[in-house]
Amino acid sequence: MEVKEEKFKRQKVWFEESEYNKAVKQAETKITLLEDCINWVKYHIKEVKTEEFRLDMVAYFLKQLGKEKKEFAQLKIRPEKVAELLDINITELKRLEALYNNAVGSIKFTRGKAEVDVSKETYTTYTESQKQNEELAVANKLISAIEELQKIRTVYPIHIVNSLGGFLNYHQGKQQWKMNTSKY
Repeated sequence: MEVKEEKFKRQKVWFEESEYNKAVKQAETKITLLEDCINWVKYHIKEVKTEEFRLDMVAYFLKQLGKEKKEFAQLKIRPEKVAELLDINITELKRLEALYNNAVGSIKFTRGKAEVDVSKETYTTYTESQKQNEELAVANKLISAIEELQKIRTVYPIHIVNSLGGFLNYHQGKQQWKMNTSKY
């Protein structure tokens, strides 16, 4: 008799929604900071190529300022001096650039437009073996039974977590059960 080997298919254990939402918010904040920088620069110059600009904002600004103010370019005046002559204080741009560079959000550019670059996959935990799939099935049955029990009795999650040797975790804030994957 031939024994058929089951093909492993990973299954979703948990999605850390609060961390995902936090990462999205950080990325949106970084985009807002970039837009603030662009708005400051556009007050003085016309053309801003976002992807180039974000790499070194002050240098890009001074270079563009030198190009766009042709009357100074003919006199061969350095862009820093042009900014000084036009009474443009670039310390605000430096401050905004520092805020942008220190922001931890992850962004990407599509056709020159900044977008949030946060993948749900990064915040999703999956099983890594057939054994974990089997444990997940048991955990889901247990969770279902506990949730049924909670409808008719008071359940103390800490006692269940301890009595099952940490097989399940309970998220107090969300009031949700999940299989403990930290032991893998």
